[in-house]
Amino acid sequence: MAKSLESIEQTIRPLRDRLAAHPLYQSLTTAPRIARFMEHHVWAVWDFMSVVKALQRSLTCVTHPWRPQGDPEIRYLINDIVVGEESDLDRHGRRQSHFETYLAAMRGIGASTSSIERFLVLLEAGGSVRTALREAGAPLAAARFVEATMAVVERGRPHEIASLFTFGREEIIPTMFLGILDRLTPPPGIDLDDLRYYLERH
Repeated sequence: MAKSLESIEQTIRPLRDRLAAHPLYQSLTTAPRIARFMEHHVWAVWDFMSVVKALQRSLTCVTHPWRPQGDPEIRYLINDIVVGEESDLDRHGRRQSHFETYLAAMRGIGASTSSIERFLVLLEAGGSVRTALREAGAPLAAARFVEATMAVVERGRPHEIASLFTFGREEIIPTMFLGILDRLTPPPGIDLDDLRYYLERH
């Protein structure tokens, strides 16, 4: 029997509370520490984009010949989310994905984007996610996280993909991050504007 939304939220609330109170957040007191965190977190930002696209593929028609697939209201909802995630406005009014905005925020705070950018090059060349993670030098914990996400995506079960999207992602971190930025005085040469914009968009 399917669980109600309220029942699911009650079940996972202790885990979400533990995540929200994680001691890691208390250590993010300087720009270099936040930059290091972002070098790991960027992998979750990337794989969230894959979750969104997998959900769109499951709930709408993204192949040809086109046919009306699923509920029109659900089609509208997921396509609207995809537009925001994939083609939002940056703080200068230019179109880009939230992932690309996050990369700009990383550069502003002095975080390295070399590993995630190498990963994208490897994917573009036709490499598998697993191989690209290894060859790009993704942090081990981040690689495991992405592989777990991709396992769900590749199974292609819409309810599992929707659960990843709905319950496990971007709700806690933006609130936590904004509080940290309010207390941080960046050193010369560090620009937090893109990071603040990214978090406020979420």
